Amino acid sequence: MTTSEAIKWFEHRKSGSTIPGARMVFDMALEVLREKAARENPEPLTLEELRQMDGEPVWAEFDKKPNWKGYRLVKWDDQINAVRLWDNLGAWYDTRNGYGGTWRTYREKPKEE
Repeated sequence: MTTSEAIKWFEHRKSGSTIPGARMVFDMALEVLREKAARENPEPLTLEELRQMDGEPVWAEFDKKPNWKGYRLVKWDDQINAVRLWDNLGAWYDTRNGYGGTWRTYREKPKEE
């Protein structure tokens, strides 16, 4: 059973449940399953979410440079008023260069198709 199938199963059971306390248990299970689904198939971070992750690692993907994908460290740069993503070699890329269009970031590496 996939995570998506489990979510549908619990939603269906919850809607027809008349047992006291069962809806609360189903809600708890659904919350955990939805968090798992979000980790497995993450949405790209918005620019605001990225700004709030100063000092944290993110997974970055670049449409024009697929071999650049990987983890980067988020750092706010006051001098350019933008977020810079630093790699492990000291190179950086900043959000003034088409963020959300030609490249995006995720809290975790997306699951491979």
